Amino acid sequence: MKRNLLRFLMVFMILTAQSCLEKDDCHRVIKLVNNSIGDIWIAESGSQYNGLNCQQIPGLISAGESYDLEIRSCWEDQINNGYQGAVVFYFFDESFKDNFPDCDPVKFNQSAIEKRTYTVEDLNELNWVVTYQ
Repeated sequence: MKRNLLRFLMVFMILTAQSCLEKDDCHRVIKLVNNSIGDIWIAESGSQYNGLNCQQIPGLISAGESYDLEIRSCWEDQINNGYQGAVVFYFFDESFKDNFPDCDPVKFNQSAIEKRTYTVEDLNELNWVVTYQ
């Protein structure tokens, strides 16, 4: 019994290691760059959702700064499977935090100054850098 379990674990580890080695198209970071003259808030969501929910807190990116949006898995997998094909970025002006629309998706979407949707192919063309101007 122990021998079979040990064999199973060894095979599982080998297969897992091979799948990691084969995944050379895995991006764990999307760089978000703020090239505007003001600070912006940014949030992301999947394209299958109608806006963001109130638990998602957008991050502030100062003018001229950037932020690495990093995940543990691959963004390709998250976008194609978890987000069903596209990631959506919402951009808000610097007053957004003071006027956060209390969990109302309509108000939340209306308060965005820009909304952009990206597929994996789009992000590959941008070299995984999303720039706000």
